[in-house]
Amino acid sequence: MSPLQMKRLILFMCSLVIIPFTYSQNILEDAISLRNFIKENDSELVGNQKGAFSRDPDTLNQIVAIFSKYRKNGFTSPNEFNDMVSRNPFFGFADPKKIIDFGGQATQSSIRAANDLPKSTSIPNQGSGLSVGVIADGFARFLVTRTKEELNIAFFQRLAQRLDKQQDLKAFFPSASEQLSFLGSDVYQYKQYLETLRNAFALDMQQLPKNVKHWLQSNDHIPDKNTSLVVQDMLEISQYLLDKESPMKLIGYLGSKDAKIHNLVKGEKNTAAFQNLSAGLKVMHLISESLQIDFSKATSKTQLWHDAKYIKNNLEEPKTLYLYLGLLWERSNGIAFSNDTTVQDVLKSLIRPENTNLFSSFKAFVTNFGELGDELTLNIDQLEKKRTAKDSTDIYIHHQNYFRSVFDVIEQGYKFKNAFMRRFGKIDKHERRDSLLLEALRHLTNVHYNIRQVNYPQAIYHVAQVVDAVSGETLPWRHELLKYGLFMARVSQADSADQIAAAIEAVALPVQSSAVKKQKGFTLGINAYTAIMGGREKLDELEKKKSVVGITAPVGLEFSFGLQNHGSLSAFFPMLDVGAITALRFQDDAKKLPEFTWSNIVAPGAYLVYGFYGVPLSVGFGWQQGPQFRKIDKDGNGVFASSSAGSRCSLFVGVDIPLVQFFRK
Repeated sequence: MSPLQMKRLILFMCSLVIIPFTYSQNILEDAISLRNFIKENDSELVGNQKGAFSRDPDTLNQIVAIFSKYRKNGFTSPNEFNDMVSRNPFFGFADPKKIIDFGGQATQSSIRAANDLPKSTSIPNQGSGLSVGVIADGFARFLVTRTKEELNIAFFQRLAQRLDKQQDLKAFFPSASEQLSFLGSDVYQYKQYLETLRNAFALDMQQLPKNVKHWLQSNDHIPDKNTSLVVQDMLEISQYLLDKESPMKLIGYLGSKDAKIHNLVKGEKNTAAFQNLSAGLKVMHLISESLQIDFSKATSKTQLWHDAKYIKNNLEEPKTLYLYLGLLWERSNGIAFSNDTTVQDVLKSLIRPENTNLFSSFKAFVTNFGELGDELTLNIDQLEKKRTAKDSTDIYIHHQNYFRSVFDVIEQGYKFKNAFMRRFGKIDKHERRDSLLLEALRHLTNVHYNIRQVNYPQAIYHVAQVVDAVSGETLPWRHELLKYGLFMARVSQADSADQIAAAIEAVALPVQSSAVKKQKGFTLGINAYTAIMGGREKLDELEKKKSVVGITAPVGLEFSFGLQNHGSLSAFFPMLDVGAITALRFQDDAKKLPEFTWSNIVAPGAYLVYGFYGVPLSVGFGWQQGPQFRKIDKDGNGVFASSSAGSRCSLFVGVDIPLVQFFRK
C-alpha cells in the first residue's frame, strides 16, 4: 500500500469516528453557534432586520463552514453561498426586508476553508340397593359429561370446516388447521386427542408473529399497492423495536429514501393520504435531526435530543429562533403535502405579522418534541435499570411506556399536518389511512411483545386490530378470528384438565344471553326461568281451586320471536319444574336433598312469555300440571302436594335463563 493510499484509509477511518459527533451538532446547535457571531446593539439595523453578523474574514469563514453542511457537496464558489443566502426568506445582504443581515458576502478563501471541514449527509445508527335419587344423580352426571364431549367434538368439527374454508384464518393457525384435518366422525380417544390439539394450539400461539407477517406479505387482502408499501415499513420498524435498536435508527429509516412510504405508486387508491404520511414522517425526521444532542453534552447515555428546557430557552431568544427557522427552511426543501403546500411555505408564513399565533404554535411544536424526548429518555433509563437488575416487576408496563414514547415521537409528523397544513388548503379526507402506519405498528409490536410474555389472549386482540388497520374495514371473518383465536389462546395456556374443559365449554357451550332472543329473528332452544309465581290451583283431591304463591323454576322447550327494541315474545312449553330445589339452593348450597322421584318434578305446561328489552326479566302467563314436589321444610323433608299433582293457571315474573340454543334465524 502506498503512502497516499494509507493516508486516505486513515482519513476514512477517522471520518467514521468524527462524523457522529460533528453531525450531532445539528440545526438548533448551528443556530446557536451562528447567534454568537451576531453583533449586539447594531445601530445600523433597519426595516425588519433583527441582527447582523460581524464582517471580519475569520467570522465569515466560520459562518460559511456552518452553511456548507446544508448543501450536499458544500460550496464550489462564493456565488453559490451568496445565492443561498439571498433566496432564504430569513437571511439577506443589507436587505431591510430580511431578518438576519449577513453583511459581507463570501470570498473564495472562505469557501476553501469551509470545504476543508468533514461533513455528513446521513444520520448515524445508534447505538405468553340404591335410591331413585342416587341413580338419577349418577345417570345425570354421566349424561352431562357425554353431552359435553359430543358437543365439544361437534364444535371441533365446525372449527375444522371454518379453517378449511376461510384461508385467512388458516394462515393465522396453520398447526391447528392441520391437526383438525385428522378429525373424523369418531374420536375414540377423546382425552388424548384433546392434548394433541392443545399442543397444536400452543405452537400456533408461539408462531403467531411469524404467521401474521406471512399474512401481511401475501397481499391478497391489502386494498392497494401503496398500503402494501406501508405494511413493509411497518414490519421493518416493528423488528427494529423488538431488536432493541436505537430510536434514532428507527427515525432515520422512516425519514430516509429506504422507507417504502417515500416511493408511492401514483394513481393508486389512497395516494393523497399516504403522501401526507410520507411528508409527516420526513418532518418528524427533520425536527429530530435539528434537535439531536452532541453526546459529549448529554446528561445521560440514552439522551438523544436536547432537553425541552434547553430548547425552549434558546428559541425564546428571537435571533436564535430566526436563525433556526432559516436553517430549517434550507433542510425542508422538497417536503410537500397532498394540497401542494410545502414545509417551506409554512416556515416562510411564520414571519408574516398576521400569523403571530401560528408562530407561537410552531415554537410550542418544536419544544413539545423536546418534551417527548425527555419522556423517551426517562423510559429508556427505567427499562435499562430493570434489565440490568434482572427485575421483572412491572416489566410489561415499562415496555409499554417505552413503545408509547417512541410512537409519540413518530406521531409528531401527523400533528404537524393537523396543526399547520390545513391553513393552506384542503387535506385529503382519508384520515384513517393517513395514520395507518402508526395504528398498525402499535398493534403489531404488541402482538410480538405479548407472545414473548405468554399473554396469548391479549396478542389475539392486537392481531384483530392489525387486520382492521391494514384492510381499512371490518372483514366478515374478524369475529371468528377473535372467537377461535381466544379459544386456542386459553386452551394453550391452561395448566390443568379443569382449565382446558372450562376454556372449551366457554366456546362450545357458551352461556346464552336472553338478549340474543330479543334481536330480530326466530330462536328455538331449551330455556329456564327462576321466578316468583302466583295464581289459582286445582288439586285432584280437592273440589275447589285455591290461590297459590311461591318459587317456580320451569325448564322446557321455547320458541322465541325477537321484537328488537320491544323485547321478545315466546311460546314456552315446560317439562320439569325444580322450584323447590331452587328455593333451597338460594338459602343453602350444601344441604342434603330429600328422596324424590322423577314424577315429583315432571310438570308439563304451556305459557306465553314476554321478555322485557334491556333487562333479563320476563313475565309469563299460562297453564301447568304439577309439580308434586312443592318445598323442603326446615328439617330437610320434602313436602309433596298429593300422589297426583293437579294443575294451575298462573302468572310469573322472573329471570330469563337460556340454556341451549338449537336454531336461530
